[in-house]
Amino acid sequence: MAAACAMLDDIHEDLPRHTNDTNTYTLGSRGERADTPHPNLLIDPPWLMVGIGGGVPKRVDMRVGDVVVGTRVMQYDLGKIIGDRQIQRTAVPKSPHHLLGTAVASLQARHERDGSRISHIRGKFDRHSQYGRPTMTDCLFFSEYDHTSPAPSCDEYDRSKLVSRRRRNTDNPVIHYGTIASGNQVMRNGTQRDNIAQQLDAICFEMEAAGLMDILPCLPIRGICDYSDSHKDKEWQRYAAATAAAYARELLGVPPVAEVQTKVVSAPDPCKSSVS
Repeated sequence: MAAACAMLDDIHEDLPRHTNDTNTYTLGSRGERADTPHPNLLIDPPWLMVGIGGGVPKRVDMRVGDVVVGTRVMQYDLGKIIGDRQIQRTAVPKSPHHLLGTAVASLQARHERDGSRISHIRGKFDRHSQYGRPTMTDCLFFSEYDHTSPAPSCDEYDRSKLVSRRRRNTDNPVIHYGTIASGNQVMRNGTQRDNIAQQLDAICFEMEAAGLMDILPCLPIRGICDYSDSHKDKEWQRYAAATAAAYARELLGVPPVAEVQTKVVSAPDPCKSSVS
């Protein structure tokens, strides 16, 4: 939630809450807003769901710190058993609010023409050193190679199991657009990751989007903090959250999102940050 709050220009005073409301809210604004949104958008405003997720490196050239924008969401653990214990997935694809889809397409075209401003926007985090890019090496292992050490760190690993990847010209995050696979458990298996991702054409795994999209017409934005396998390291989580928040900040300035009262839900914590 702190990453999302750092993207706000102003933090507002808290509003009274219902006694049964256990959520935590931070209200703020970006830039100067003097316009009045359309009445229908006050009833059904678009939402951005900003947080972290696990990438699928076999689908695209993905690195930790990159951003995935969910053009659709599939619940991958919803289905039924058929035949020889095979799972037939029955989830229906969920798409974000149509205004958000329009803004994402517009911003994607702008990035292809002029490049992304994420690295520039991340300058707002200069006073928050914990959200800087970690100095540790970004390691990707073969899908079949599991983390067996009781220690969370991957310092003691078989270097022959590392996937050889060409070094990028810069450390600037790359933005990917595609399907997000959402489930009720953290994806921790490289082989299972690849199989499900192939079935659903997914490029990211996470745990919140499918359930929330049943309630809110949101757009999931995920900073990649690991590769959805057993080699998880929390060192990348804050940096990934910051890159996702920076993309959300840039998207908030793109019409038609810039012209309405878009709400931001910070994940994975059940906290909400409301942006006018």
